[in-house]
Amino acid sequence: MKRARQLIATLLAAAATLVVTAAPVGTPPSVEDLAWSPMVGTESGPLANGAVWSITVVGDDVYVGGAFTDFAGIAAADRIAKWNGSTNAWEALAPAGATDGSITAGTVYSIAVSGDVVYAGGRYTVDTGAVDCNNLTYFTISTQTWAGFGDCPDAQLIPVNLTNSVYNIYADESGGSLYVGGNFASVNGDPLIAYAMVGQWSACVGSVFTTCGASVPEVTVCGGVSVSCAVAVPNVWSPLGDNGSGGAALSGFVSNFASHPDGGMLVAGDFGAAGGVAGANSNARYDSSLTPAWYAQDTPAVSMYGALRSGSDLYVSGWEGAYLRTAGNTWRSLCSTQLDIGGNVYGSMAVTSTGLLLVGGNSLFACDTAEGGQATQIESATDVRAMANYRGAILVGGSALVGSGGDYIGVLGTLLPSTTTADRQATQMLILLTTLTAFTALAGTQLLRRA
Repeated sequence: MKRARQLIATLLAAAATLVVTAAPVGTPPSVEDLAWSPMVGTESGPLANGAVWSITVVGDDVYVGGAFTDFAGIAAADRIAKWNGSTNAWEALAPAGATDGSITAGTVYSIAVSGDVVYAGGRYTVDTGAVDCNNLTYFTISTQTWAGFGDCPDAQLIPVNLTNSVYNIYADESGGSLYVGGNFASVNGDPLIAYAMVGQWSACVGSVFTTCGASVPEVTVCGGVSVSCAVAVPNVWSPLGDNGSGGAALSGFVSNFASHPDGGMLVAGDFGAAGGVAGANSNARYDSSLTPAWYAQDTPAVSMYGALRSGSDLYVSGWEGAYLRTAGNTWRSLCSTQLDIGGNVYGSMAVTSTGLLLVGGNSLFACDTAEGGQATQIESATDVRAMANYRGAILVGGSALVGSGGDYIGVLGTLLPSTTTADRQATQMLILLTTLTAFTALAGTQLLRRA
Protein backbone atom coordinates (compact mmCIF):
# COMPACT_ATOMS: atom_id res chain seq x y z
CA MET A 1 0.00 0.00 0.00
CA LYS A 2 2.88 2.34 0.84
CA ARG A 3 4.44 1.70 -2.56
CA ALA A 4 1.09 2.28 -4.23
CA ARG A 5 0.82 5.62 -2.53
CA GLN A 6 4.35 6.47 -3.67
CA LEU A 7 3.46 5.57 -7.26
CA ILE A 8 0.33 7.66 -7.11
CA ALA A 9 2.29 10.57 -5.65
CA THR A 10 4.86 10.24 -8.44
CA LEU A 11 2.15 10.27 -11.09
CA LEU A 12 0.41 13.25 -9.55
CA ALA A 13 3.70 15.12 -9.23
CA ALA A 14 4.37 14.51 -12.91
CA ALA A 15 0.91 15.76 -13.78
CA ALA A 16 1.49 18.88 -11.71
CA THR A 17 4.38 19.85 -13.99
CA LEU A 18 2.04 20.39 -16.92
CA VAL A 19 1.77 24.05 -17.85
CA VAL A 20 -1.27 25.59 -19.50
CA THR A 21 -0.26 28.44 -21.76
CA ALA A 22 -2.72 31.32 -21.59
CA ALA A 23 -3.69 33.30 -24.63
CA PRO A 24 -1.98 36.70 -24.94
CA VAL A 25 -3.95 39.56 -23.43
CA GLY A 26 -6.30 40.98 -26.02
CA THR A 27 -6.80 37.61 -27.69
CA PRO A 28 -10.06 35.75 -27.08
CA PRO A 29 -9.27 32.81 -24.79
CA SER A 30 -9.35 29.19 -25.92
CA VAL A 31 -12.32 27.16 -24.72
CA GLU A 32 -11.15 23.79 -26.04
CA ASP A 33 -11.13 22.37 -22.49
CA LEU A 34 -14.76 23.46 -21.99
CA ALA A 35 -16.48 20.83 -24.11
CA TRP A 36 -20.03 19.84 -23.17
CA SER A 37 -20.78 16.54 -21.48
CA PRO A 38 -23.93 15.11 -19.87
CA MET A 39 -24.78 15.73 -16.25
CA VAL A 40 -24.19 12.87 -13.82
CA GLY A 41 -27.06 10.40 -13.69
CA THR A 42 -28.21 10.91 -17.28
CA GLU A 43 -27.63 7.34 -18.44
CA SER A 44 -31.34 6.84 -19.15
CA GLY A 45 -31.85 10.18 -20.90
CA PRO A 46 -32.29 13.90 -20.14
CA LEU A 47 -32.90 14.79 -16.50
CA ALA A 48 -35.07 17.90 -16.68
CA ASN A 49 -38.24 18.58 -18.66
CA GLY A 50 -38.21 22.26 -17.71
CA ALA A 51 -35.98 25.16 -16.72
CA VAL A 52 -33.15 24.79 -14.19
CA TRP A 53 -32.75 28.08 -12.30
CA SER A 54 -30.62 27.06 -9.33
CA ILE A 55 -27.61 24.78 -8.79
CA THR A 56 -26.06 24.49 -5.33
CA VAL A 57 -23.09 22.25 -4.61
CA VAL A 58 -22.31 20.90 -1.13
CA GLY A 59 -19.31 18.57 -1.26
CA ASP A 60 -20.23 15.76 -3.65
CA ASP A 61 -23.94 16.55 -3.42
CA VAL A 62 -25.77 18.74 -5.95
CA TYR A 63 -29.13 20.45 -5.39
CA VAL A 64 -31.06 21.73 -8.39
CA GLY A 65 -34.18 23.88 -8.51
CA GLY A 66 -36.38 25.18 -11.28
CA ALA A 67 -39.65 24.67 -13.12
CA PHE A 68 -39.25 20.98 -13.98
CA THR A 69 -41.31 18.00 -12.85
CA ASP A 70 -40.30 14.36 -12.30
CA PHE A 71 -36.59 15.17 -12.43
CA ALA A 72 -34.53 12.14 -13.52
CA GLY A 73 -37.79 10.25 -13.86
CA ILE A 74 -38.52 10.50 -10.13
CA ALA A 75 -42.22 11.19 -9.57
CA ALA A 76 -41.64 13.09 -6.32
CA ALA A 77 -38.80 15.27 -7.70
CA ASP A 78 -40.84 18.28 -8.79
CA ARG A 79 -39.04 21.64 -9.01
CA ILE A 80 -36.27 20.51 -6.64
CA ALA A 81 -33.98 17.47 -6.60
CA LYS A 82 -30.70 16.27 -5.14
CA TRP A 83 -27.77 14.30 -6.52
CA ASN A 84 -26.56 12.21 -3.59
CA GLY A 85 -22.81 11.91 -3.99
CA SER A 86 -22.66 9.03 -1.51
CA THR A 87 -25.14 6.81 -3.34
CA ASN A 88 -24.46 8.19 -6.84
CA ALA A 89 -28.16 8.64 -7.49
CA TRP A 90 -30.73 11.40 -7.87
CA GLU A 91 -33.40 11.65 -5.20
CA ALA A 92 -36.44 13.73 -4.31
CA LEU A 93 -36.73 16.16 -1.43
CA ALA A 94 -40.04 14.85 -0.23
CA PRO A 95 -41.48 12.72 2.57
CA ALA A 96 -40.55 9.03 2.49
CA GLY A 97 -42.75 7.08 0.12
CA ALA A 98 -44.11 10.18 -1.63
CA THR A 99 -45.50 9.48 -5.07
CA ASP A 100 -45.72 13.12 -6.11
CA GLY A 101 -43.65 16.24 -5.49
CA SER A 102 -44.19 18.43 -2.44
CA ILE A 103 -43.75 21.61 -4.50
CA THR A 104 -46.98 21.56 -6.45
CA ALA A 105 -46.69 24.69 -8.59
CA GLY A 106 -44.31 27.46 -9.59
CA THR A 107 -40.54 27.80 -9.84
CA VAL A 108 -37.63 27.46 -7.39
CA TYR A 109 -35.07 30.20 -8.06
CA SER A 110 -32.59 29.69 -5.21
CA ILE A 111 -31.38 26.95 -2.88
CA ALA A 112 -29.13 27.28 0.17
CA VAL A 113 -28.03 24.37 2.33
CA SER A 114 -26.73 24.58 5.88
CA GLY A 115 -26.39 21.62 8.17
CA ASP A 116 -29.51 19.46 8.02
CA VAL A 117 -31.67 22.10 6.36
CA VAL A 118 -32.32 22.95 2.70
CA TYR A 119 -33.74 26.46 2.19
CA ALA A 120 -35.69 27.10 -1.02
CA GLY A 121 -36.73 30.45 -2.46
CA GLY A 122 -38.78 31.29 -5.49
CA ARG A 123 -42.34 31.78 -6.59
CA TYR A 124 -44.04 28.51 -5.77
CA THR A 125 -46.40 26.54 -3.53
CA VAL A 126 -45.30 23.67 -1.29
CA ASP A 127 -47.62 21.18 0.38
CA THR A 128 -46.21 20.63 3.87
CA GLY A 129 -48.68 17.86 4.59
CA ALA A 130 -50.78 20.15 6.75
CA VAL A 131 -51.03 23.49 4.93
CA ASP A 132 -49.68 25.13 1.79
CA CYS A 133 -46.76 27.56 2.14
CA ASN A 134 -45.26 29.81 -0.51
CA ASN A 135 -42.08 31.34 -1.85
CA LEU A 136 -39.76 30.79 1.15
CA THR A 137 -39.71 27.38 2.85
CA TYR A 138 -37.28 24.78 4.13
CA PHE A 139 -36.80 21.02 4.01
CA THR A 140 -35.30 19.17 6.98
CA ILE A 141 -33.27 16.26 5.66
CA SER A 142 -33.38 14.11 8.81
CA THR A 143 -37.17 14.26 9.12
CA GLN A 144 -37.93 14.55 5.39
CA THR A 145 -40.47 17.29 6.01
CA TRP A 146 -41.24 20.70 4.51
CA ALA A 147 -42.21 23.77 6.55
CA GLY A 148 -42.74 27.47 6.01
CA PHE A 149 -42.00 30.67 7.90
CA GLY A 150 -44.77 32.33 9.85
CA ASP A 151 -48.28 30.94 9.92
CA CYS A 152 -49.09 29.47 6.53
CA PRO A 153 -51.00 30.35 4.49
CA ASP A 154 -52.53 33.54 5.92
CA ALA A 155 -49.66 35.03 7.96
CA GLN A 156 -46.53 33.71 6.27
CA LEU A 157 -43.54 35.96 5.65
CA ILE A 158 -43.82 36.31 1.87
CA PRO A 159 -47.36 35.38 0.85
CA VAL A 160 -48.78 34.86 -2.60
CA ASN A 161 -49.59 37.95 -4.67
CA LEU A 162 -48.97 39.14 -8.21
CA THR A 163 -45.30 40.06 -7.69
CA ASN A 164 -43.83 38.35 -4.63
CA SER A 165 -40.78 36.20 -5.42
CA VAL A 166 -37.60 35.19 -3.62
CA TYR A 167 -34.61 35.39 -5.96
CA ASN A 168 -31.69 34.52 -3.71
CA ILE A 169 -30.94 32.90 -0.36
CA TYR A 170 -27.47 33.10 1.18
CA ALA A 171 -26.50 31.12 4.29
CA ASP A 172 -23.81 33.03 6.18
CA GLU A 173 -22.56 30.25 8.44
CA SER A 174 -19.84 32.43 9.96
CA GLY A 175 -22.50 34.65 11.49
CA GLY A 176 -25.38 32.21 11.76
CA SER A 177 -27.50 34.40 9.47
CA LEU A 178 -29.77 33.70 6.52
CA TYR A 179 -30.00 36.48 3.92
CA VAL A 180 -33.08 36.50 1.70
CA GLY A 181 -33.57 38.81 -1.27
CA GLY A 182 -36.18 39.18 -3.95
CA ASN A 183 -39.12 41.17 -5.17
CA PHE A 184 -41.30 41.70 -2.10
CA ALA A 185 -42.36 45.12 -0.84
CA SER A 186 -43.08 43.92 2.69
CA VAL A 187 -42.60 40.94 4.98
CA ASN A 188 -45.69 39.71 6.79
CA GLY A 189 -47.19 43.16 6.24
CA ASP A 190 -44.17 45.13 7.53
CA PRO A 191 -43.12 47.65 4.82
CA LEU A 192 -39.84 48.42 6.62
CA ILE A 193 -38.59 44.95 5.64
CA ALA A 194 -38.65 45.30 1.88
CA TYR A 195 -36.79 43.41 -0.87
CA ALA A 196 -34.23 41.88 1.53
CA MET A 197 -34.08 40.59 5.08
CA VAL A 198 -31.77 38.70 7.38
CA GLY A 199 -32.91 35.92 9.69
CA GLN A 200 -31.41 34.40 12.81
CA TRP A 201 -32.49 31.91 15.42
CA SER A 202 -32.69 33.27 18.94
CA ALA A 203 -33.51 31.52 22.18
CA CYS A 204 -34.59 34.91 23.55
CA VAL A 205 -37.85 34.78 21.62
CA GLY A 206 -40.72 34.13 24.03
CA SER A 207 -38.46 34.95 27.00
CA VAL A 208 -36.95 31.47 26.93
CA PHE A 209 -33.51 32.22 28.34
CA THR A 210 -32.71 28.81 29.78
CA THR A 211 -31.53 27.45 26.43
CA CYS A 212 -28.74 30.01 26.07
CA GLY A 213 -25.53 28.18 25.38
CA ALA A 214 -27.27 25.51 23.36
CA SER A 215 -24.96 23.26 21.39
CA VAL A 216 -24.32 23.55 17.67
CA PRO A 217 -25.82 23.87 15.16
CA GLU A 218 -28.18 26.18 17.04
CA VAL A 219 -27.37 29.85 17.20
CA THR A 220 -28.21 31.81 20.33
CA VAL A 221 -27.81 35.54 20.81
CA CYS A 222 -29.05 36.11 24.34
CA GLY A 223 -27.17 36.11 27.63
CA GLY A 224 -23.96 37.04 25.82
CA VAL A 225 -23.76 33.60 24.20
CA SER A 226 -23.20 33.23 20.47
CA VAL A 227 -22.53 29.81 18.99
CA SER A 228 -22.45 29.35 15.23
CA CYS A 229 -21.72 26.25 13.18
CA ALA A 230 -24.64 26.13 10.77
CA VAL A 231 -27.52 28.47 10.11
CA ALA A 232 -30.37 27.23 12.28
CA VAL A 233 -33.89 27.84 11.03
CA PRO A 234 -34.49 31.54 11.77
CA ASN A 235 -37.28 32.77 14.01
CA VAL A 236 -36.27 36.45 14.03
CA TRP A 237 -36.21 38.50 10.83
CA SER A 238 -34.78 41.98 10.42
CA PRO A 239 -34.36 44.54 7.63
CA LEU A 240 -30.95 45.48 6.28
CA GLY A 241 -30.99 48.76 8.16
CA ASP A 242 -33.10 51.70 6.97
CA ASN A 243 -32.85 54.60 4.54
CA GLY A 244 -31.58 57.03 7.17
CA SER A 245 -35.04 58.51 7.66
CA GLY A 246 -36.82 55.56 9.19
CA GLY A 247 -37.99 54.06 5.91
CA ALA A 248 -37.01 50.87 4.13
CA ALA A 249 -33.35 50.60 3.16
CA LEU A 250 -34.08 49.32 -0.33
CA SER A 251 -36.35 50.64 -3.07
CA GLY A 252 -36.25 47.76 -5.54
CA PHE A 253 -35.60 44.05 -5.91
CA VAL A 254 -32.52 42.19 -4.69
CA SER A 255 -31.30 39.47 -7.02
CA ASN A 256 -28.11 38.20 -5.38
CA PHE A 257 -25.76 38.21 -2.40
CA ALA A 258 -22.08 37.41 -2.06
CA SER A 259 -19.90 37.57 1.03
CA HIS A 260 -17.57 40.57 0.96
CA PRO A 261 -13.85 40.00 1.69
CA ASP A 262 -13.80 43.08 3.93
CA GLY A 263 -16.86 41.95 5.90
CA GLY A 264 -20.59 42.03 5.40
CA MET A 265 -22.36 41.28 2.13
CA LEU A 266 -22.32 42.47 -1.44
CA VAL A 267 -25.92 43.09 -2.50
CA ALA A 268 -26.93 43.17 -6.18
CA GLY A 269 -30.28 44.08 -7.69
CA ASP A 270 -32.25 47.02 -9.02
CA PHE A 271 -32.39 49.71 -6.34
CA GLY A 272 -31.24 53.25 -5.75
CA ALA A 273 -29.47 54.87 -2.79
CA ALA A 274 -29.47 51.77 -0.58
CA GLY A 275 -29.59 52.77 3.07
CA GLY A 276 -30.03 56.38 1.97
CA VAL A 277 -26.44 56.45 0.64
CA ALA A 278 -26.03 58.37 -2.61
CA GLY A 279 -24.57 56.23 -5.38
CA ALA A 280 -25.41 52.89 -3.69
CA ASN A 281 -27.33 51.88 -6.78
CA SER A 282 -27.92 48.23 -7.81
CA ASN A 283 -24.56 47.11 -6.40
CA ALA A 284 -23.71 47.99 -2.81
CA ARG A 285 -21.90 46.67 0.24
CA TYR A 286 -23.85 46.09 3.45
CA ASP A 287 -22.15 45.56 6.82
CA SER A 288 -24.32 45.89 9.92
CA SER A 289 -21.23 46.23 12.14
CA LEU A 290 -20.24 49.53 10.49
CA THR A 291 -21.70 53.05 10.50
CA PRO A 292 -22.98 53.74 7.97
CA ALA A 293 -23.96 50.20 7.08
CA TRP A 294 -24.24 50.76 3.31
CA TYR A 295 -21.44 51.68 0.87
CA ALA A 296 -21.67 52.70 -2.77
CA GLN A 297 -19.70 50.87 -5.46
CA ASP A 298 -18.55 52.59 -8.65
CA THR A 299 -20.31 50.22 -11.06
CA PRO A 300 -22.88 51.64 -13.51
CA ALA A 301 -26.36 52.33 -12.14
CA VAL A 302 -27.99 49.54 -14.14
CA SER A 303 -29.82 46.43 -13.03
CA MET A 304 -27.47 43.82 -11.59
CA TYR A 305 -28.47 40.17 -11.42
CA GLY A 306 -25.37 38.13 -10.60
CA ALA A 307 -22.91 38.30 -7.70
CA LEU A 308 -20.01 35.94 -7.11
CA ARG A 309 -17.09 35.66 -4.73
CA SER A 310 -14.19 33.47 -5.82
CA GLY A 311 -11.35 33.50 -3.33
CA SER A 312 -10.84 37.19 -2.57
CA ASP A 313 -12.26 38.30 -5.92
CA LEU A 314 -15.74 39.78 -6.25
CA TYR A 315 -17.75 39.91 -9.46
CA VAL A 316 -21.14 41.33 -10.41
CA SER A 317 -23.01 41.03 -13.69
CA GLY A 318 -26.17 42.48 -15.11
CA TRP A 319 -27.40 44.71 -17.88
CA GLU A 320 -24.85 44.66 -20.73
CA GLY A 321 -21.80 43.77 -18.66
CA ALA A 322 -19.77 42.11 -15.93
CA TYR A 323 -17.44 43.78 -13.44
CA LEU A 324 -14.51 42.87 -11.16
CA ARG A 325 -13.75 44.58 -7.86
CA THR A 326 -10.16 45.84 -7.96
CA ALA A 327 -9.90 47.39 -4.47
CA GLY A 328 -12.15 48.99 -1.88
CA ASN A 329 -15.30 50.16 -3.67
CA THR A 330 -13.62 50.36 -7.09
CA TRP A 331 -14.52 48.09 -10.00
CA ARG A 332 -13.64 47.71 -13.67
CA SER A 333 -15.56 46.40 -16.63
CA LEU A 334 -14.66 42.96 -18.01
CA CYS A 335 -14.48 41.83 -21.64
CA SER A 336 -16.55 44.82 -22.69
CA THR A 337 -15.98 44.26 -26.43
CA GLN A 338 -18.02 41.05 -26.30
CA LEU A 339 -20.24 41.53 -23.24
CA ASP A 340 -21.43 45.12 -23.69
CA ILE A 341 -23.87 44.16 -26.43
CA GLY A 342 -27.16 46.04 -26.52
CA GLY A 343 -29.89 44.29 -24.59
CA ASN A 344 -27.83 41.39 -23.22
CA VAL A 345 -28.41 40.54 -19.56
CA TYR A 346 -26.11 38.38 -17.43
CA GLY A 347 -27.12 36.82 -14.14
CA SER A 348 -24.96 33.78 -13.43
CA MET A 349 -21.20 33.37 -13.12
CA ALA A 350 -18.54 30.79 -12.30
CA VAL A 351 -14.73 30.66 -12.42
CA THR A 352 -13.12 27.75 -14.27
CA SER A 353 -10.10 25.78 -13.06
CA THR A 354 -7.96 27.77 -15.52
CA GLY A 355 -9.15 31.12 -14.15
CA LEU A 356 -11.62 32.16 -16.83
CA LEU A 357 -14.83 33.84 -15.70
CA LEU A 358 -17.92 32.26 -17.23
CA VAL A 359 -20.67 34.86 -17.61
CA GLY A 360 -24.12 33.53 -18.43
CA GLY A 361 -27.41 35.08 -19.43
CA ASN A 362 -28.80 35.53 -22.93
CA SER A 363 -25.50 33.98 -24.02
CA LEU A 364 -22.55 32.28 -22.33
CA PHE A 365 -19.05 33.73 -22.53
CA ALA A 366 -15.66 32.69 -21.18
CA CYS A 367 -13.93 35.92 -20.15
CA ASP A 368 -10.24 36.60 -19.57
CA THR A 369 -10.40 38.89 -16.53
CA ALA A 370 -6.97 40.47 -17.11
CA GLU A 371 -6.84 44.16 -17.99
CA GLY A 372 -7.83 44.37 -21.65
CA GLY A 373 -8.96 40.74 -21.68
CA GLN A 374 -11.37 39.41 -24.27
CA ALA A 375 -14.15 36.81 -24.19
CA THR A 376 -15.07 33.79 -26.28
CA GLN A 377 -18.68 32.77 -26.71
CA ILE A 378 -19.51 29.17 -25.82
CA GLU A 379 -21.87 27.49 -28.22
CA SER A 380 -25.09 25.65 -27.35
CA ALA A 381 -25.88 27.86 -24.37
CA THR A 382 -28.64 30.45 -24.39
CA ASP A 383 -30.77 31.61 -21.48
CA VAL A 384 -28.23 30.39 -18.91
CA ARG A 385 -29.71 30.76 -15.41
CA ALA A 386 -27.35 28.95 -13.03
CA MET A 387 -23.75 27.78 -12.80
CA ALA A 388 -21.70 26.07 -10.10
CA ASN A 389 -18.25 24.51 -9.73
CA TYR A 390 -18.34 20.75 -9.29
CA ARG A 391 -15.42 18.33 -9.28
CA GLY A 392 -13.25 20.52 -11.50
CA ALA A 393 -15.96 21.26 -14.06
CA ILE A 394 -18.85 23.72 -14.32
CA LEU A 395 -22.49 22.68 -14.01
CA VAL A 396 -24.77 24.81 -16.18
CA GLY A 397 -28.54 25.15 -16.00
CA GLY A 398 -30.86 27.14 -18.22
CA SER A 399 -34.39 28.00 -19.20
CA ALA A 400 -33.53 26.67 -22.65
CA LEU A 401 -31.65 23.50 -23.56
CA VAL A 402 -27.90 23.67 -22.87
CA GLY A 403 -25.07 21.64 -24.34
CA SER A 404 -25.52 18.80 -26.78
CA GLY A 405 -27.55 16.38 -24.68
CA GLY A 406 -31.02 17.84 -25.12
CA ASP A 407 -31.24 18.73 -21.42
CA TYR A 408 -31.76 21.86 -19.31
CA ILE A 409 -28.62 21.00 -17.32
CA GLY A 410 -25.17 20.03 -18.56
CA VAL A 411 -21.47 19.97 -17.73
CA LEU A 412 -18.72 22.17 -19.15
CA GLY A 413 -15.33 20.51 -18.86
CA THR A 414 -14.29 17.17 -17.42
CA LEU A 415 -15.54 15.99 -14.05
CA LEU A 416 -12.78 14.91 -11.69
CA PRO A 417 -13.26 11.72 -9.65
CA SER A 418 -15.68 11.87 -6.76
CA THR A 419 -14.35 12.33 -3.24
CA THR A 420 -16.50 9.54 -1.83
CA THR A 421 -14.53 6.62 -0.38
CA ALA A 422 -15.63 4.02 -2.94
CA ASP A 423 -14.97 6.27 -5.92
CA ARG A 424 -11.65 7.41 -4.48
CA GLN A 425 -10.48 3.82 -4.02
CA ALA A 426 -11.54 2.94 -7.57
CA THR A 427 -9.68 5.97 -8.89
CA GLN A 428 -6.54 5.10 -6.95
CA MET A 429 -6.64 1.56 -8.34
CA LEU A 430 -7.02 2.93 -11.88
CA ILE A 431 -4.07 5.28 -11.35
CA LEU A 432 -2.02 2.41 -9.94
CA LEU A 433 -2.82 0.14 -12.89
CA THR A 434 -2.07 2.94 -15.35
CA THR A 435 1.25 3.63 -13.64
CA LEU A 436 2.23 -0.05 -13.55
CA THR A 437 1.37 -0.38 -17.23
CA ALA A 438 3.54 2.60 -18.05
CA PHE A 439 6.44 1.26 -15.96
CA THR A 440 6.10 -2.17 -17.57
CA ALA A 441 6.23 -0.63 -21.02
CA LEU A 442 9.28 1.43 -20.00
CA ALA A 443 11.03 -1.62 -18.61
CA GLY A 444 10.33 -3.53 -21.83
CA THR A 445 11.81 -0.71 -23.86
CA GLN A 446 14.96 -0.73 -21.74
CA LEU A 447 15.39 -4.51 -22.17
CA LEU A 448 15.05 -4.20 -25.93
CA ARG A 449 17.66 -1.48 -25.99
CA ARG A 450 20.09 -3.67 -24.00
CA ALA A 451 19.47 -6.58 -26.30
